[in-house]
Order: sequence, then C-alpha cells, then structure tokens
Amino acid sequence: MIGVSGCIAVASLLATWFVFDALPPEIPIHFGLNGADSFMAKQWVWAMTGFPAFVCAGLVVSVRKSISAQQKTSVQAMQAGILAVTGFLVALIWAAIALSLGYAINMNAVVKFCIGCLFLVMGIVMPRIKPNPSFGLRYPWLLNDEVAWVKTHRLAGWGMSFLGLVALSLSFVDAQWTLIAFMVAIFSFLILTSVYSWRVRTR
Repeated sequence: MIGVSGCIAVASLLATWFVFDALPPEIPIHFGLNGADSFMAKQWVWAMTGFPAFVCAGLVVSVRKSISAQQKTSVQAMQAGILAVTGFLVALIWAAIALSLGYAINMNAVVKFCIGCLFLVMGIVMPRIKPNPSFGLRYPWLLNDEVAWVKTHRLAGWGMSFLGLVALSLSFVDAQWTLIAFMVAIFSFLILTSVYSWRVRTR
C-alpha cells in the first residue's frame, strides 16, 4: 500500500503539467463558510500538488521504525492510514483545481465528503494499530500501557467511524452550520478519548 500511496502522490504532481496552462492567474487555497476567501498565484499550484508527496514521504519515514517492530495487521493498518491521508489530500487539492478550471464544485460538500471517507477508513484502522510513537492517538500516558492503548483505540475506531458517517451525511446538506457542528463533534471526540484513556490508564 505504501507504493500505491506514493504513485497517487506522484501522479498528482505530474498531472499538474497538463492543466497548468489552463489555470486562471489566481487559484483558491482557502474556503470559508461563504466559499473561497483566499487566493494565490497559479505558479504555486506545483507546491499544492506536490504537498501530498511530501506528506506521504514524511509519514513513511515517521512510521518506518514502528512498522519494522509491528505485527502484520498493525503494519497493514498503518499503510492503509497513509494511503487514506494521501488520497484525502489529493482529492481536496484537485477539487480546488477543478473549481479554478470552471467546473461547478461545491467545496463545502467536497470537504465534508472527503473528511467522512478519511474518518471511516481511520475508524477501521485505529483498533488495529499497536502502541507506537508515530501513528494513532499519541497521548503520552498511552505509549507505555498497551492495555490502555488498545481500549482507547478501540473506542476511537468506533468514534471516528461515527464521525465519518456524520460527515458523509452532512455533505448532502448545503448549510453553514454543518461545518461548525462537525468541528464541535471532532472537539468533543478528542475530549472523550483523552478523558477515557486517562481513566483507563490510572485505574
């Protein structure tokens, strides 16, 4: 799966060559509740499309030592996580490029849909990851307690799957409050997992 992630990231960069001349002088790079609110010169599109390759390489290097010491299921889970993150970034970047090229793209819907897919994959991945300092919920008190790590990541798996389904559902609702509601849900999820992991650790 690492090879697939790398190919997707490199393909994203190479595909820029075919659309660069058709891009407008400025392309959107940030989207608020009311649409695009920040732009940059199109020359920077190379940095945008190259970013997934940079992130993919960074994740591979970061988890390399952890992967060598993990069981097969944990290795596959980490690789799936890297693939999900890479695909997520590529999808968002090329949605923004498509919008720049004149296609009717609802970026709020795309963002929520992509986040939903990412969270669903991570929900499956989380319970399968063994304790490591590179991938997963890296609360300091979990790294030396495998029981607390396993229980916390099992809960996180269910939580992220639920958040993924919520995000996918909200992607069909074109309203400003949906992004705010989802951010509140993510914040609540982080509080829940941190409190739960600490309680399991200190029992």
